Amino acid sequence: MSSLVQLFSFDVVGSASYKTKRQGTGGRPEWIAAFAGFYEELPLLFTAEIARLFFDEPEDIPEVPVWKAIGDELVFMARPRHDREVELLTEACMNTMAKANARFKEQWDLQIHGVTWTVEEGSRNQAVRFRELESHSDAVMDLIGPDVDLGFRLVSHAPAGGVLVPECHAKRLTSGRLQVLTVGQAFLKGIQLDAYPLILLMAAKPEAARSGEQR
Repeated sequence: MSSLVQLFSFDVVGSASYKTKRQGTGGRPEWIAAFAGFYEELPLLFTAEIARLFFDEPEDIPEVPVWKAIGDELVFMARPRHDREVELLTEACMNTMAKANARFKEQWDLQIHGVTWTVEEGSRNQAVRFRELESHSDAVMDLIGPDVDLGFRLVSHAPAGGVLVPECHAKRLTSGRLQVLTVGQAFLKGIQLDAYPLILLMAAKPEAARSGEQR
């Protein structure tokens, strides 16, 4: 039996060049404060935005913990119960990305971008337990599969402050709260031979949101 998983990637734009330019001349590199702020503040901003959007919902606020940190990328994981929850979490990701990017840009001239996407665990994608990484009784789990890879391949193509979504995820956004715009295409290594569309999340126009139209 498969279950739905939603992943959220928040990634630093040009992290290597940022560190090089802000190495500084003292003992402590200047970029450390910016990256510490990214790791400390981003989860708080995302959690607050999720709570705000789910405040009037009849169900409990979903848990969206940090799944892993990969270099200069924070990845969160959720297990949405239905497409309504997927859409609200997607909106929270988009809003958080825009707010955090503006905040970090002003504070440290640091920018972020990312992707959110959904995968079916138990079919094409599987959870794997790594015993070698376990600490005491805690099992370290990873999620692997072609649909997981797709999201990570898209991250580098997202514009600063923006969130890309795969085609299959965009089809879940049906309430009219969000609209999507194809902003280009790219060849994604190991995904498919043809160029893949780059689909950017955008807030729906007020009239579209009221009428429930999908853009």
